[in-house]
Amino acid sequence: GKPGARAEVSVEEAADLLYGLLSPELYLLFVRERGWTRERWEQWVGDTLRAQLCTVAGNR
Repeated sequence: GKPGARAEVSVEEAADLLYGLLSPELYLLFVRERGWTRERWEQWVGDTLRAQLCTVAGNR
């Protein structure tokens, strides 16, 4: 089961999103190369994952 997950998002697609968005390469690009703070990246990645994967994106 995927409690709270959007029905149209397959397990494979969810895994791809998690793999890509939580990759060390993306983190380093935003934080080291683009100058984002760790906190800003954490907020962005959390918001992005909620919007892509969850039925209610605003819940935290």
